[in-house]
Amino acid sequence: MYKWTCGMAPDVPECPACKGRMKLVAMITEPSNIARFLTALGEPTDVAGRC
Repeated sequence: MYKWTCGMAPDVPECPACKGRMKLVAMITEPSNIARFLTALGEPTDVAGRC
């Protein structure tokens, strides 16, 4: 995940394979698109309950 620095720009992580800088290629913000993306990855789309 990205972490924010003082200048309000994300600190871009390093590629574990080549050590180059990774770049953001998309930002998904619409709930329906997030669910579709997570489903394609085989990840759960339901929200966990609160305690």
